[in-house]
Amino acid sequence: MPDNAASDRRHRSALARRSFLRRLGLPVILPIVIAVGTMGAPWWWPLLTSDKTIAASATARGCAPFQVFSQNQWPPYGAMTRTRPSVAAPPISALAPNEPIAVDGWIHAAAPYRANPRPFNSNVWFRLANRQGWVSFAAVRAIPTAHDPDPSHGGEAAPTPARCQV
Repeated sequence: MPDNAASDRRHRSALARRSFLRRLGLPVILPIVIAVGTMGAPWWWPLLTSDKTIAASATARGCAPFQVFSQNQWPPYGAMTRTRPSVAAPPISALAPNEPIAVDGWIHAAAPYRANPRPFNSNVWFRLANRQGWVSFAAVRAIPTAHDPDPSHGGEAAPTPARCQV
C-alpha cells in the first residue's frame, strides 16, 4: 500500500507540473518565440554556420545602384554570381566578359583569389542591385576592357565608395 500512495503522489505532482506549464506556456512562451522570430538571427548565428563569411542578410544599407562590368582580363573570363559572398556559395549565373552588372553595395568577406595581383586579390564582394546575389571584386571592372595578355595589367578596378559599404 505505501508504494501506491507514493506512486499517486508522484503522478499528481507530475500532472500539476504539466498543468502549470500549459497555463504558463501560451502567455509567456509564445511572445518570446514571436519576439525572437521578428528580430532575425541572433549575434552568434554566424558562428554556427559553416560559411564563416559575413551573413548576406545585411540588406538595409548600401547606395544607389551603379554599374560594373564582368572582367575580360584573365581566364576564366567573365564573372560568376553567387548566393552568398563566398566562392563556396552556390552559383546563380555565369556572366560573359564585359557584361554590365548593376550593384548597390559591397562588403568584406573571404578573398576568392589571393594569388591575383593587387588590387584584384581583394576580399570585397559586390551585392547585386536586385538583392539576389553577390559577385567578387576580382570578377568585375569599372569599365569594359579588351583582353590584355599582360598579367600585370588587370584593367580599371571597380569603385568601392565608402557610402556603399553594407
